[in-house]
Amino acid sequence: MSERAPVSGINSVRAALKFGAAGVAALWLDRRRRDKRL
Repeated sequence: MSERAPVSGINSVRAALKFGAAGVAALWLDRRRRDKRL
């Protein structure tokens, strides 16, 4: 995965944070979601 590649999807984001949190530049939260998964 590229250092600057956007990641989407709850499982992909969780894995990126777990294994490469130091490389995360920014996070975006969609507050319109109502499933409370984030």
